[in-house]
Amino acid sequence: MFEENRENSQVLLRWALLLSAFCGAFEIGASSIYRLFPLSLIPLVAAFAFWILNRRKKGLIHLAGQTIAPWRDAAIPLIWILAYLLWDGINLLYAPIWQYGWEKYRVVLPMLFVSLCLVCVLQDRKGRNGLLLIFTGAGMLLSIGSVVNYLVWRVYPLYYTLRLTLRRDYNMFATAVLLGMLSGYGLIVTSKKSYGIKTLLLGALTALELPVLYLSGSRRTYLLLLLFLPLFLLLFSIDRARNDSWKQALTGAIALVLGVGALSFGEVFLMEGCMNQMYQQQGEIPELVPVPGGETTVGERYDTTTDGSALDKRLMLWRIAWEDYRSSGTLAQTVGQGLGYDILLYDLSDDPELAAEYPDPSVRMGVLSAHNMLLTDLLSGGWIKGVLLVGMLLALAWRVLWLIWSRQWMGFVYGCILFTIVAGNGVSNRFGLLYDKFFYFYVGLTLWETISFRRDGGGEQWA
Repeated sequence: MFEENRENSQVLLRWALLLSAFCGAFEIGASSIYRLFPLSLIPLVAAFAFWILNRRKKGLIHLAGQTIAPWRDAAIPLIWILAYLLWDGINLLYAPIWQYGWEKYRVVLPMLFVSLCLVCVLQDRKGRNGLLLIFTGAGMLLSIGSVVNYLVWRVYPLYYTLRLTLRRDYNMFATAVLLGMLSGYGLIVTSKKSYGIKTLLLGALTALELPVLYLSGSRRTYLLLLLFLPLFLLLFSIDRARNDSWKQALTGAIALVLGVGALSFGEVFLMEGCMNQMYQQQGEIPELVPVPGGETTVGERYDTTTDGSALDKRLMLWRIAWEDYRSSGTLAQTVGQGLGYDILLYDLSDDPELAAEYPDPSVRMGVLSAHNMLLTDLLSGGWIKGVLLVGMLLALAWRVLWLIWSRQWMGFVYGCILFTIVAGNGVSNRFGLLYDKFFYFYVGLTLWETISFRRDGGGEQWA
């Protein structure tokens, strides 16, 4: 009876974690008006309490040691992560405005609890595949939902006329869809299905989500797709060629490109026609005009990636942040000025370029931030935090590169995913890396992959 309860509690915790992971991933891509993720934490807390109660017989210390033991092989990156977390928590103690610090920790504390549950649950490839499937499903639902929401049924507000998104921050929407697509790629290429079936599944998933990613207007996602898709196609084709034949690999690659291209072009053509028609009828969304001068088409937005204007505002924000850090005293440069200072800085700044961009100071109050995780950390936690951030990222990068060097498919997939997360936090995000829910999930999955490969060997390799 006792063993049965232990097994039941493990299953219950796994399903509760999958629910929270789905709600978290979906809510990153859609607006949080329905509070899905906070609500999903209620059954997760209950399931975790049930899990603890059924394992308390030998004491909590023994349970903690037993749970953490399998993760000892990832000790080096975990030490960097824990040190970074500890220093970030210390930065909260001297936050210049407590409200900004608490706003960050409203995300950090629940995600630390979710990470603890992940450590308790993630034991085998079945558990890993369950999480990847959840993220894939969330990305697919976001893609389908954005089209349905625009054309048929307004479950979420319509934020733009000429872009496809379920939230005001279209970059976060596109990131959630992209990471879901990459997770799906990982599931497909590591499955035991034939290469023909894998090609069909890859084509179907890409044809569903690629048009939505394009129509979101997210320039960073657009650039990442130009990097990831050719690399993925090349690796998959080499893998197939060495297991089947070069002829079959080349035929499959051409069919995949032509099929996805035709379907994607058709959907983009039809959706842009609907968008242009709606724009002519009602113009921009009155209360949510994105920037002075109005909306632009996605094509016009992508043109700015080549003319250099895409980073104009970022460069201004980065300059102000770096100049403030350089001009601060030795103590401030060492330990920073507390969480949220990278936001307060722009509230108080009298920089002429910033004043020209935002003539009304009230518009930028509490809204602008450094838009770069390293600058954010330097301002809030000094060079100590900057060193911890870089050390943590290098420790994770070494693990990913080791998997890639060992020709592990999931090493390449997690490399693309973590690169997306780090790149996004390099040009955006309000409070830095710890404010990104995806960071917690995918770091946990990546570390588990390295532990599993080191322990069991073999793995899921490309040829």
